[in-house]
Amino acid sequence: MFHARALAELIENNVDFDLLKEASDRSLLVLNAVDLATGDVVRYDNRRHGPATLKKALLASSSEPVFMDPVQIGDRTLVDGGVRDLVPLAAAFESGVEVDAMVVIVTNPLEAERLTAPPSSGLDILGRTVEILLAETGLNDLCLAQTLNALVRVARNARDAGLDDAVLFEGVDASYAEAVDDLRSVPIVPVAPRERLELDSLDFEPGAMSRLFDLGVERGRQVLAPLLADWPPPIFEL
Repeated sequence: MFHARALAELIENNVDFDLLKEASDRSLLVLNAVDLATGDVVRYDNRRHGPATLKKALLASSSEPVFMDPVQIGDRTLVDGGVRDLVPLAAAFESGVEVDAMVVIVTNPLEAERLTAPPSSGLDILGRTVEILLAETGLNDLCLAQTLNALVRVARNARDAGLDDAVLFEGVDASYAEAVDDLRSVPIVPVAPRERLELDSLDFEPGAMSRLFDLGVERGRQVLAPLLADWPPPIFEL
């Protein structure tokens, strides 16, 4: 905590960025970060950026503000993309890649745990604040995307039934009507843990991380099994 040296070493020892760059013609990797100066979401991907930039971008996209140093890429000072987009669906929608479904992996339960008593120490209060913020941000990201999906379906169903656009969008700003035409409804399948481990959002102990990972794999099997039953590509085998 308070530096990112261990995370940088983990990335260096385990990620082949040359291979990621070579795979860009068949697999798009997008990394989200947030510019501390402007507040903008900044995206790096393996089609537009080289291995050296991707390495820095992966570190930036994982660097929690305050607890880890920001990462400098060019003239930008960057931190974890989760500050703005905990579930970066916008990056997927705006990538231009046509998909049949989106599998959204959320590492936190989508509802903050209800405690019997509030935390008392400063660090516990901070951890609890982070937990509540993450749950709320993730849920809002998913709800917005699902709402847009629903609006697109409703508009297209109404048009198929012969409803005129003048009636369908009566009283609605024209820009919203145009946006519906530019959107495509894509099924979103969230994979989020149901169980909670006895640790807070600032606990990075390796054993706890392994238990979280195992819970995620098991939850993924439960959620994705029905989807994959009719979807045979080997890359999705569990």
